[in-house]
Amino acid sequence: MPAGKLDRLDAEQFPRRDVGSNRKPPLARGFSVAGLQAGVTEYFARREGRVATWSDRKSWKLDNKLGELLQELELRSVEDDHREVEERRKAEERHREWELGMERTRERFAQSYRAKILRAQAEAWREANALRTYLAALGVTYGETEEPSEWIEWVSAYIERLDPLRSPPVMPDTSELSAEDLKPFLGGLSPYGPSRW
Repeated sequence: MPAGKLDRLDAEQFPRRDVGSNRKPPLARGFSVAGLQAGVTEYFARREGRVATWSDRKSWKLDNKLGELLQELELRSVEDDHREVEERRKAEERHREWELGMERTRERFAQSYRAKILRAQAEAWREANALRTYLAALGVTYGETEEPSEWIEWVSAYIERLDPLRSPPVMPDTSELSAEDLKPFLGGLSPYGPSRW
């Protein structure tokens, strides 16, 4: 084949332009009349349900179908632009849904974590009260002797550390969450983003 002469042009070889860039006619996007004049005898483009090949025939030459070919290229460009816009819209919608889902997940985690802390505090309070009763019994039984006094002092200090009412209650902090913390509450969501969902 002589240099500069093509037998076939394939639409997949042409660079695609980004949506939102200035619209350029098909000729400015890789297809040129010069290509046809240089001896291109066939143009091939894959697209489901529509003409995919334009080439020289007995009844007409590719040069005669240039208008039809360029119209098809422009139509396909518009369809591609529309598909890209739609894909972007769907991706943004997935991202919004993921963010809402993650917000609900964090709230479920926070509620569960707070309930767990509350139950632990109530259990520590019950244990501290039970130990106070025991400490009072120790005092009555052995309060007059020297030997158990060291033990009684340690028990008293332990009860003080154990009792959750020794200081005012504060809301448990749920601001630092890891993916592992959220795992039981995700319900199919990925903690890493909608692309992994």
